[in-house]
Amino acid sequence: MIAVEARGRLGNQMFQFAFGLAASARLGTDFAMSDALLRTHFRLDPWSAPLRTARRAFRYRARRWLSPFPVTKVAGDAEPDSVLASLVDGTHYDGFFQSERYFAGADNLVRRAFEPHAAHLAAFRARYGDLIRSPYVCCHVRHTDYAQWLGGVALPLSYYRDSLRQAGVAAETPVVFVGDDLAEVEEEFGGRPGVHLEHNAEIFDLLLLKHAGTVVTSNSSFGWWGAWLGGPGRRVFAPRHWLGFRGDHDIPRAVVPPRWTEVAVAAARTATS
Repeated sequence: MIAVEARGRLGNQMFQFAFGLAASARLGTDFAMSDALLRTHFRLDPWSAPLRTARRAFRYRARRWLSPFPVTKVAGDAEPDSVLASLVDGTHYDGFFQSERYFAGADNLVRRAFEPHAAHLAAFRARYGDLIRSPYVCCHVRHTDYAQWLGGVALPLSYYRDSLRQAGVAAETPVVFVGDDLAEVEEEFGGRPGVHLEHNAEIFDLLLLKHAGTVVTSNSSFGWWGAWLGGPGRRVFAPRHWLGFRGDHDIPRAVVPPRWTEVAVAAARTATS
């Protein structure tokens, strides 16, 4: 058995859980992780099956009593393939694992685990059933804490303008914005025909991203998952270099899947956008 540290917000813990699934499958074992936040949104099937949960809890407590798990910290600039190649059973892993390469080969397991609870799906379809019947664009915005974190990593509005321009969105296609702070978005885009600014619980925002025909994601883990969980063949636009757009280097490593379209962020305009 291995253990995975659960820390950060929902999107962060989704990466950590996906890593745990893939890593334990490679080792032919199970993994322990606090699932309180994830469990409110997702079925986590079959990992959360009652018998499996009870067996895992017993093994984890017994192992900790007999011999504490050594902790391996995985840095954001670590090479995912190297981390997976050096996995060791009986280890507590601590990291953010923000790349799909950390769960390579376990895609189906991850998608199954992150199936929302039936009640969430029913409520979402009751509210957005008309919207999701036709293609729409969904843009994710992360601003509130990002405006100050690491010297400011919130994306400028120019990124969304450039992404929508590259996407060639038809005039009649709805464009839905979701996120933690849409005040500036409302000033810039609110008066345009077909633009919707939605303020929801996280699971609704995630589902709006998942069902969109085109996604423009912010540089957040939550936006990443909303884009990744959608069906194959749809277009995803993501900021080049992710959190490192000011210095033109990738932070974290390999976070943007190669099939997504990377959009250069006009960092020079960030301070005034």
